[in-house]
Amino acid sequence: MKKSYFLISFISFVLILSCAAKPPKGSVMPCTGPEYSENSEYFRATAPGTPSSDERMARTSAIAAARSEIAASMNTLLTRTMDMYQSSYQTEEMSETKTKIEDMTRLVVAERLSGSRVICDFREEPTKKNNNKYKFYITVELAKYDLLKGIADKMKQQEMLRTDADYENFKKIYDEEMSKSSNQ
Repeated sequence: MKKSYFLISFISFVLILSCAAKPPKGSVMPCTGPEYSENSEYFRATAPGTPSSDERMARTSAIAAARSEIAASMNTLLTRTMDMYQSSYQTEEMSETKTKIEDMTRLVVAERLSGSRVICDFREEPTKKNNNKYKFYITVELAKYDLLKGIADKMKQQEMLRTDADYENFKKIYDEEMSKSSNQ
């Protein structure tokens, strides 16, 4: 009796673990759903990595892909913000200021991406079906206001931008564009 109880417990345990290790069937990708979607507070992106027999490489690939998606979202938001900001100042100097702000924001995007954090980390185990390779699905997030804070800090460091750029107007336009993107 004890042997059969042990055997049933062991089989149940193995079945539970095997179900938890597999991604959902169908087209549903792990690390997706409302809790992993971009919202008014966070840039978020989920991406699968390139399958690899090296677990670390597979995970690194997924993180890089997710951060690349966040960078694209950030750049889209900043481009819209800069276009709206420039249209509110139709001067010749604004063109030069816009170029300097765009260069500065590229630096801020690169700096802030390294501070993004992983909020979902799903690993597919190597099997014959996937050529004995690991595959990761990673979701990363970055606070939207962290990007704005980085831009504000850079503007304060650069004397020309402090005098030529109206940070409060930039922030107002950024907030408007951010709310539009979170409503889509």
